[in-house]
Amino acid sequence: MSFTLISQAGCRYCRKAIIHLQTTERTVKVYDIDELPWLKTLMGQAGHKTVPQIFSPTGEYIGGFDELVERKVSSNIGARSSK
Repeated sequence: MSFTLISQAGCRYCRKAIIHLQTTERTVKVYDIDELPWLKTLMGQAGHKTVPQIFSPTGEYIGGFDELVERKVSSNIGARSSK
């Protein structure tokens, strides 16, 4: 199972989140709101206005980059099951 990350081109915190997850041996599925404009609508409906938006492999909402780091993903959220 993979973490899900909603991203946008040029977003430095998106890139940091991806690198953080990869260096803690987690797999990441990235969805770019520029390529999938319906994600902007979905984010707006959920009250989210910024990227990244990060979800655990179980679908738990984590938040953005700061929340990802605060939760110490490397020790307690989701395990890497495949590449």
